[in-house]
Amino acid sequence: MAQPETNIDRIRERIAASRDDLTYGIETLISTVHPTALKNRAIDEGKEFTSEKADEAKSAFIDENGPRWDRIGTVALAAAGVIVLAISVRGLGRVIRGK
Repeated sequence: MAQPETNIDRIRERIAASRDDLTYGIETLISTVHPTALKNRAIDEGKEFTSEKADEAKSAFIDENGPRWDRIGTVALAAAGVIVLAISVRGLGRVIRGK
């Protein structure tokens, strides 16, 4: 008589363990594919990507010795050249339309 009770107890334990495993698996699946979880992961990945690119851009102009004035000056001169070119083209356009 003790044998059937032991088997029933074992079956109940296995059912409970299977239920716990299934519950954990479903909760894990839901947390993985839930729209809010997907959105949060995408936001985190975007923040990480932006941070990495900002650090890369910063390292182009600042190194362990401080600012790299040669690169900063090159960019400043290029920006000034673009501004002068834009003003010149605008002025030339006004002169041509005026005639």
